[in-house]
Amino acid sequence: MMEAIENPQQEGRWVSLGAACRLLGVNESTLRSWADGGVIRAFRTPGGHRRFLRDDLYAALQRTEDTQPGHTLTAQAFSEGATKRIRRMLHGEHSDAFPWYDEMDDATRGRLRLFGRRLLDVTAGLLDKKRPSHQEMEEVRLIGEEYGEALAARGLTLRELMEAFVFFRTPLTESVRATSRKTSPDAEELTQAWQQVETVADMLMIAMAAAYERSRNGKAVNAV
Repeated sequence: MMEAIENPQQEGRWVSLGAACRLLGVNESTLRSWADGGVIRAFRTPGGHRRFLRDDLYAALQRTEDTQPGHTLTAQAFSEGATKRIRRMLHGEHSDAFPWYDEMDDATRGRLRLFGRRLLDVTAGLLDKKRPSHQEMEEVRLIGEEYGEALAARGLTLRELMEAFVFFRTPLTESVRATSRKTSPDAEELTQAWQQVETVADMLMIAMAAAYERSRNGKAVNAV
């Protein structure tokens, strides 16, 4: 939700849209979407420009777990379960299956964690809905593009990109299965949850591939 800046004397605490994007490592479309959706607070100057609090941006980078509002299929349990699965995959006995992750620098890993947390937020919020809204699917698309661009920039092959997609998708599907065993939802609710996860995964894959292709094609053109 947009608010006006009330205390101009604290101007040093505010950063512009461009500076906030650089700090978080996201593009402007993604940050605008997060601001419009209330994920990160944004404020308007008298001239209508967006400004962000530095403390809010640092908190978004440092936050490791998010608490979700309760849904019938317990969105909080879903989100927490998916987060634990991701950590086990990255740091457990099968961590050597993701060499592309080990080769990333801390800044890139931080960006991917930020996108991953937001993807879990969006997916968890969809579990009890019959269909996602346009705004929700647009955010999934933007997250997918961010993933695709980040992974292309790190020089991943197409096969590694697909491995990364499977890596992101697996905790989502496994968490729906595990959460359903604990909460015993009815068949309609469970089917709905599966459909939402599949919808998110499909959009994520398409957006990742499109952004990866654009990025790789751009590099090829520049190299000519």
